[in-house]
Amino acid sequence: MKKAKPVAKAARKAGNKNPLPAGGKGMAGGTPRESVDVGMALRPASTKTSLSLTPFPILRNEPRKGQVRDGERRIEQWEAEQFLEQANRTLADVTLFADGGDAKAVELLATIATDAIQVLRGLAERQPELLRPFARKCACWPDMVAKHPGAKRRNDWLLEELQVGAESADAVNWRVDSPASQQALFLRNWLGINQVALGLPDLTHATRKKWFEAGWKCLLQATDGKPEEGEFLASIGQHRAKHSEYELHQTVSTKGTSAANVRDGIKTGLWQAFRTLTKRFPLK
Repeated sequence: MKKAKPVAKAARKAGNKNPLPAGGKGMAGGTPRESVDVGMALRPASTKTSLSLTPFPILRNEPRKGQVRDGERRIEQWEAEQFLEQANRTLADVTLFADGGDAKAVELLATIATDAIQVLRGLAERQPELLRPFARKCACWPDMVAKHPGAKRRNDWLLEELQVGAESADAVNWRVDSPASQQALFLRNWLGINQVALGLPDLTHATRKKWFEAGWKCLLQATDGKPEEGEFLASIGQHRAKHSEYELHQTVSTKGTSAANVRDGIKTGLWQAFRTLTKRFPLK
């Protein structure tokens, strides 16, 4: 059985004359605006295994030579949707394992998120103007948190440099600690990710009710039609548990009626939160 060639040797044979970072300014002690940029993966040239190495970290402070320039090919919309669908399918599979208590799946999720954030960090430092238009429309921006004092400074720098949230439709007064607001935010984001698959139009004031009804239908499917049986969701509509008694429809609320009332309260609470979250979206 042949041995795999060393990474550096294989990389040189493939045409990469400098497969490993030479150190210097980008290493420890460099300026705060320099960080790890995930480069192209280096793969052994003659190995029979299907495994590949993870992208090698190349420390840079300038745009990569192979970056897309004006007039060159870019990702088409259909390709972007296809990439997103593939990524979402993979994440959904891993998340199922993580929710089931699989420690390896949890580690995998954290690794995927970390790798993506490293790429975004590098882009933010080398080409902030590329990210800024999108970041201005986002209510938040993905980054890593740590106890090291420098981590907080990096988070603050990103918020300022990318002008995060400056044009965000989410920049409204909504209760971050409210269960209804939290679930409504996840619901809206999930609908946005799956907009094409669900056949939803662009989100506006005129279409947000359609979006919400589609999301509510999916929520019912995900909870077997009984969202009130979950403690978190039940807290949104618990105030309506005895609604029938208050309306004099029943002397004492039955278990079935109480559950239906809580379910209705969940839907009402979510819709109110959903409307608040979409307050700054286009009218038409």
